[in-house]
Amino acid sequence: MISWDFWDKYSAKLGPYGMQVYMCLVRHADKEGMHFPSVARIAEQTGISINQVTRELKKLEKIGLISVSRNKGERNFYLLQII
Repeated sequence: MISWDFWDKYSAKLGPYGMQVYMCLVRHADKEGMHFPSVARIAEQTGISINQVTRELKKLEKIGLISVSRNKGERNFYLLQII
């Protein structure tokens, strides 16, 4: 669950698309905060275009809410950062 403190601090920075993408990642995270949904799956589940999801993932990484492990030829995986 997202706290009101998180909402207050990040909702304006992320905007509605960023919040949706972040929530989708939270939904898929395991106990260690790792998740592996593809960009296409995030787009499908959020109703956001693949290009927009890609931009939002970059924004989440830049803000420091996630870190991304990029594996050439394989699916990326994302780690939620503790805030």
